[in-house]
Amino acid sequence: MNFDIGLGATNKRFPMCHADRKQFIRTFKGQAGQTVAAQAPKHRPRPRQKSTLEQKFHRLAEEWRKETRLLSSVTKMSTHPAYQKIIAIGPAAIPLILRDLQRTRDHWLWALYVLSEEDPAPADADFDNAVDAWLKWGRDRGFIT
Repeated sequence: MNFDIGLGATNKRFPMCHADRKQFIRTFKGQAGQTVAAQAPKHRPRPRQKSTLEQKFHRLAEEWRKETRLLSSVTKMSTHPAYQKIIAIGPAAIPLILRDLQRTRDHWLWALYVLSEEDPAPADADFDNAVDAWLKWGRDRGFIT
């Protein structure tokens, strides 16, 4: 006895051309001669597309790094126009900054302070301890993993 699974080329509910049907469904004959559907082929997940906001953030962050890489003044770094434009994005920039901080450990502390209105780092913390405190803050709030 044959059982049709309803994915034939002439089926009006699921119209498919022959090539699509062959790719989508694999069949085998059971002991009773039944046509049984196998699992659909596994597709590779597409790489995640960056949102427009992420693209803007990465463009500004690269501009900021390129133009401030020789500066030692944190004040000059944090008043750079690209850095200020990142702050102007608003709280939506917080997860992007935290992911970048996780990866680069760059000077994002001022931007995080301005955007979150919090400072999780102890007053006597050095830069590395302050970065660690911000990363913990971001994990605790679900901004990063």
